Amino acid sequence: MKYVWNPHDFDPLNFLPAALRRQSDAARVLVHQIEFRRLDKRHRADEWVTLQAKYLRNVVGVDHCEAIRDCLASEGVISVKRSFVVGQKSFEFKIGPRFQNSMFRRFPITDKFLLRRMGKHLGRTGPKADCPTELALYSWLKGLTIDADGARDYVRAHGGAAEWVRQKTLTVDMLAERDLWFTRDRFGRIHTNFTNLWSGLRRFLSVGGSPLVEMDIANSQPLFFGLLAMVKWRSSQEASSQCQQDVEECRNNSGRITNVNSKSILSPPPLLSLYDAGIHHGNIRRSLPPDLAEYLGLVERGDFYEHLMRKARLTWAKRSQFKDSFFQHVFYAKRVYRNPIANVFRKEFPTAHAVLTAIKKSDPRDAPHKMQQLEADFVIGTCCRKLSADHPAVPLLTLHDGIWTTPDHIGLVRRTVQDEFAKLGVRPLLRCRAASDLSLPPGASVQTRSPGR
Repeated sequence: MKYVWNPHDFDPLNFLPAALRRQSDAARVLVHQIEFRRLDKRHRADEWVTLQAKYLRNVVGVDHCEAIRDCLASEGVISVKRSFVVGQKSFEFKIGPRFQNSMFRRFPITDKFLLRRMGKHLGRTGPKADCPTELALYSWLKGLTIDADGARDYVRAHGGAAEWVRQKTLTVDMLAERDLWFTRDRFGRIHTNFTNLWSGLRRFLSVGGSPLVEMDIANSQPLFFGLLAMVKWRSSQEASSQCQQDVEECRNNSGRITNVNSKSILSPPPLLSLYDAGIHHGNIRRSLPPDLAEYLGLVERGDFYEHLMRKARLTWAKRSQFKDSFFQHVFYAKRVYRNPIANVFRKEFPTAHAVLTAIKKSDPRDAPHKMQQLEADFVIGTCCRKLSADHPAVPLLTLHDGIWTTPDHIGLVRRTVQDEFAKLGVRPLLRCRAASDLSLPPGASVQTRSPGR
């Protein structure tokens, strides 16, 4: 039996014309897909979400999809923004005004043809059958329990608009009903009910009766960019040295310089793992340019944003706001974009800025995408792989740069991450934080630095 989530007071038969009433289950699936897409992409309750027409036709049904969509839109069940660009932008959707304040609940789907299409085309996936790490992470997701009543009361107590309450309550109800999803994006990050849960509700989660504790990496994405910059700088030095050797060899052999083919040297294959780059060799840090060495020192200590705030004379700003601005104006900005924060970054760290500009040469999104890929490779593909293989009884849940476990195992998780970073030649600040005040013994939830710093 498959279920979908719809407004509790929504009955498709009250809105579909006689010719479409046999498609009431398909109407429920369309409404569900709009809300699920919002949850999966972590959009606010009032934000629009995109759904491709081909995808909807495959799930809802080729013959009736547009008719059902237009009927529900005309009745205010859903809202549709009908601006699109072929191959670039799809229609946008959200729950309509008639049900935007309604709470959601589960409804069974009985149409066997629709069930077949859902099984084939719905984007909700599970772990890869041939990936032991993903299978282990999914098994711990299935072992996650939530105090649903406490979580719902907490949401209501924190007020907010009715749409906000609907959004948060739905994530609680889906987890409580064991309606789980486990997807991976093209950069290797894993998205689940846990990753999409509001942070305020994690205090109501437990595994085997034990609350959860997080170990996360301070200045995570700047750190992984620093490692990437170190790799790129090292590659450029090796390429320059190789080109000079080729030139000298040509001189020695013919007495003149011939056309040296260095394209393959200057364009190394895509970097899939930091371990493949050889940056774990200890002497590489000693040969770095001073500005890149300073950059790495700041991100290791977790002081990167504070340093830039001082240099930009923005000490009045909140750190979280400055962090968002930095990502918007530096890491995520176009290559030619100029603003005060980017100017400070370029002045303070010219080597890192040059690497960032080079990465963005073809597409400004390449830099953040590469950082996310390296982060996922390290957290999931390295640390979680090692932990799940060597210590299968240790609970593991990931949240991008963070690994969640129970209080008894947080020390092991922290040591494993420290050891893996040491292989890359860095010792970043690792922070251990409890989801609730009762999760750790007194004094154990403080930030912790790696040994040797």
